[in-house]
Amino acid sequence: MARADVTQLTQLLQEILTFTSSDLVRETELGKALAFTEGESDFRNVRTIATRLLAADLEMLPPNMVNQLIGYATSTRDALKTISTFTPAAGQDAKGTQVSYLTNLRSYYEQFASVAGTALSLASRPELDLTDIRRRADEALGDLRSKIDEARAIQDKAAADAQRTVSSLQAAAGAGGVARYTRLFGDEATAHRKAALKWLWTTALLGLGTLAYAIWALWSAPGIPREATVSESIQYGLGKLLIFTVLVSAVIWSGRVYRAHQHNYIVNRHRQIALTTFETFVENAADPETKSAVLRQTTESIFALQPTGYVSQDADPSTTGTGQILEIVRNIGGGKT
Repeated sequence: MARADVTQLTQLLQEILTFTSSDLVRETELGKALAFTEGESDFRNVRTIATRLLAADLEMLPPNMVNQLIGYATSTRDALKTISTFTPAAGQDAKGTQVSYLTNLRSYYEQFASVAGTALSLASRPELDLTDIRRRADEALGDLRSKIDEARAIQDKAAADAQRTVSSLQAAAGAGGVARYTRLFGDEATAHRKAALKWLWTTALLGLGTLAYAIWALWSAPGIPREATVSESIQYGLGKLLIFTVLVSAVIWSGRVYRAHQHNYIVNRHRQIALTTFETFVENAADPETKSAVLRQTTESIFALQPTGYVSQDADPSTTGTGQILEIVRNIGGGKT
């Protein structure tokens, strides 16, 4: 008949083995900040001590040693139970409570392991069947391998999802950037177009005013009095010439402002069209080299000064750019001419 103290100790050890590491760490339930991850090695050590004691012949131990083991095993079991049922409360220092629980468990475990080491040396079973231990080890190894394969599959899936997300974000960012700058250049073109119209009307009005003044000065203005001296005649003529010169200069200056706005309208309109057609060319391009050529030509059309014919310094467009554009179109069309 088994001793009562040995039976009590056996029940305590079996209760300790009911707590698994995942039940005690509780990362999913508590989150990384409050999970008992730091105590995972202590949980395994406690289970190892309990397993070895259950495999030993406890009947060989003296009653006082069994009672010591009962006391330490009880404290250790209670500490594990407290950890497994820990729930943060409002206003509580949850992190401090977590640390205190782990500190208590380590303290109980050290006392428990100290007595258990002596007990195992007295109650070890040399004839213990190693087949069961090997079987359990194989089962644990198989379980570990399955968990590793599962984790690898989850990691591969997460990597694939992340790559798809990055690709989607890049595509969305590219499309959004093209649309944004297309609107920007369109707004600039519209503003310069309106300003050009205003200055065109201003130039026309100034021109009509100059023409009217010239007609008035030649045919309707009072002539030079006959009794006027030479200096008075020169002064009278220079006054009319000065007014006419100012009016002509205003017409020329207004015309230049109109031409500048018209020039900027043409340039920004060209950039808007380039960005509008950029995405279509890229989507239909067959190879990276063609896409690179499209990007290079689009960048050149946006950032390079475009000849408009309004500025005398503009040069004729080179045939190099035209040839590259024709080559792009030929590649997109599959080489058909």
